[in-house]
Amino acid sequence: MLLDVKKILSICSLACGIALVFQSGNLFANAIENPPVVSTEKIYEGIGAPVDMDFTGIEGDDRVFATELGGSVRINGVNYNTPYLDITEKVEVQSEKGMLGMTFDPNYAENGYFYLYYTGPTDEDTGEFTVYLERYTVSDEPNFADKDSAFTILQFQQQSPFHNGGSVAFGPDGYLYVGIGDDTSAATVQDLNFFNGKILRIDVSPEAGDIPAECDLVSGNYSIPADNPYVGQAGCGEIWSIGFRNPWRFNFDSLTGDFYIGDVGDERTEELNFQPADSTGGENYGWPYFEGNLCHDTNFTQAECDSFENHTPPIFDYPHSSGGGSITGGFVYRGTRFPRLVGHYIFGDFTNSQIWTAINVDDSWEIIDHGKFNTDLPLLSSFGQNPQGEVFAVSFTNGETGSIHRILDEYGFEITLQAPAAVEADETIEYQLAVENMGSVDQADVIVSNKIPEGVTYVSGGLLSGPNIFLPISEIKAGETVTVSWVAQPTTDVVVNDTYSASVVGQPEVTGIGPITTTAPIVDRSALISGRFFEDTDRDGVMEEGEVGIIGVKANIWQDTACNGQVSTNPPTDFVTDVTSGLDGEFSYTVEDKTICYLLQIDLSTMPNGYSISPLNAKGDDEVDSDFYSFGWTDSFSLPTQSVNGGFFDPSKPFEKEPTLIYLPLIR
Repeated sequence: MLLDVKKILSICSLACGIALVFQSGNLFANAIENPPVVSTEKIYEGIGAPVDMDFTGIEGDDRVFATELGGSVRINGVNYNTPYLDITEKVEVQSEKGMLGMTFDPNYAENGYFYLYYTGPTDEDTGEFTVYLERYTVSDEPNFADKDSAFTILQFQQQSPFHNGGSVAFGPDGYLYVGIGDDTSAATVQDLNFFNGKILRIDVSPEAGDIPAECDLVSGNYSIPADNPYVGQAGCGEIWSIGFRNPWRFNFDSLTGDFYIGDVGDERTEELNFQPADSTGGENYGWPYFEGNLCHDTNFTQAECDSFENHTPPIFDYPHSSGGGSITGGFVYRGTRFPRLVGHYIFGDFTNSQIWTAINVDDSWEIIDHGKFNTDLPLLSSFGQNPQGEVFAVSFTNGETGSIHRILDEYGFEITLQAPAAVEADETIEYQLAVENMGSVDQADVIVSNKIPEGVTYVSGGLLSGPNIFLPISEIKAGETVTVSWVAQPTTDVVVNDTYSASVVGQPEVTGIGPITTTAPIVDRSALISGRFFEDTDRDGVMEEGEVGIIGVKANIWQDTACNGQVSTNPPTDFVTDVTSGLDGEFSYTVEDKTICYLLQIDLSTMPNGYSISPLNAKGDDEVDSDFYSFGWTDSFSLPTQSVNGGFFDPSKPFEKEPTLIYLPLIR
């Protein structure tokens, strides 16, 4: 296919302009003007009722850890038949009971800790059971945990198989946040002496001390942060916020630290709650007085709800009449593949797999409904986020096998750059840019751009426009990868290429995921052209004692790229410079590239009166005299000018010695 260069460059210009608006303008406003269109892609399946997933957070570790309701943790794609950890004998599954949550310690790379939240067996006499928050440690084999390393952080009693909470996540402050359901005991939610319907904030660092039993519910090994909102008051100092029915999946924005909490509703509505990063805690989200923004008028009058103090309403709620019935909290997208999703909080509904995104624009929440994904996500139990900020969804079918899905937008690319780690001296570097269409639809007229890095000279490939190379791709189908390339000549030893991107007109730019550093041992290509004009009094072509240099003679240096003794003089495009002999008649000039030829032209108008060029400079013998040939020079060239041609520098000629100085005898 022939490409219209002007059209492509105009597309590049428009695309780059859009990218600048996206990056330097209001990011959120641009995202709404060009909203994402979310879909999903299944990447793992065959998991036993997964209810949560997590990543270690270690750079380069892309293992997906899936938490199974029955009590196992599996690493998808790695030794799947043998779980990372199996404590099924300790976990009781009944209704909403089971292994409910998992999170890795922020310092997992150093301490190997991770935390599990699960429900234990029911006491037949009392009908109660213990909820455990335990710490485990990875074994010497990184794909297996040490089952015997169980260490109880927190344990308390509940009696209902419903509303047991289970969300656990570390905040930007390093403390562990624990979500606890109301145990179907709504009357205790507003009571600070009970954990029911609360989010706790505790310090689980190894130096945390033993906590005595308090609130008639808890014992464990942790400490209470001194700045928790209820410290020093009657009640439980562990409490961070209250007023929840069953907080199901909460997480912090990895960029801003804002806290998003999905809280499962009762009969009418589901709600999404928000706590800004600068909060000092203590928010009351209203249950059991409020269900979403509605007064729970089964138990309270509207007047009682109106008089309820310090209520923090949800940022979004949706009615069960829309088809949903149990919210599943998610994550704020901070990845690179889908720029339209950046800053959007992605969440859904467990019962019908509907997905929404929420974003704050000018202090107003914009909610986008992306529809239901019943085929791929029968029961949307959780979301996950990898260290790169990409978001995943977790689902299962009727309590049995489940799967993990990648969240996609219609538009999105991943661009990667490849180049040799090193090149031999004088070789070129080929930069290959692979563009994968990560989106869910085909994309046409894709523009790949690469700013020419410092330390290279453009050679070929793509369309050169100013400091940028543009490489157009007519079409990339969904899921397809297309590679384009361009070639550069290194001029320095180390070249860092870190400015490359892909875009489509009307869409934001996707930049590369990291720089490529190429080490290129560069040979010095410069060459010193130097000489001396002297009065050859005995006319033997050799400068001897008593023969003095002649000052003020000008010589012009021309570039002869074809090395054929011809240069362009009209206009003088091959002209390099002129040099004038100074003290002792010497002149010199360093040319940048000795891989091509140069001509030396003596300007006769600058010769002293009575002087002329000695014929000995064209003798061509083997003596070390004024001949140019033995120093890489030859006299066989011509110029259509009124001057004398003094020499021809040919790098292909063998040097008998470094041509530090060429003697140019003058006679009279």
